Amino acid sequence: MFEVQLRNVEECIAAARRERARRLARVKAFEEKYFGEPAWNILIETYILTVEGRGDIMMKHLVDPAKVPATTFSRYVDLLEEWGDLSREKTARDKRFTLVRLTDQGRDRIERSLSAMIREEERFIAPHRRDQENQLLPDRCFCWVETPKGK
Repeated sequence: MFEVQLRNVEECIAAARRERARRLARVKAFEEKYFGEPAWNILIETYILTVEGRGDIMMKHLVDPAKVPATTFSRYVDLLEEWGDLSREKTARDKRFTLVRLTDQGRDRIERSLSAMIREEERFIAPHRRDQENQLLPDRCFCWVETPKGK
């Protein structure tokens, strides 16, 4: 596990939404075959739905955001469960449906990753902010002082 200053949930959810928006923009600009990250897509979407408190997450609601065929999606959910990042259980009411949950380990790992992404965004943006601030300041500051008459 890598060390990173964890951010608050609001910052992490905003970063997750930015990541999802970037991913969707890439898919629109290129064919989907160029960018295959089903595990990451599943984790991001599960994190967003979990933190937004949308209740139980059914597997079928994660297939489309993963942007992969259902069989590939199922294989990656198997792997994420095996690695301890997701858990699954059949619904009590109808055993045909499966609920997916982010485990504590999965949430910790995704929040660490998002926190690191935020840090890198800030490192990239900070010099540009300073440049903008410097452009707002004049090169020289003149201070006009009126000299007393007779001197």
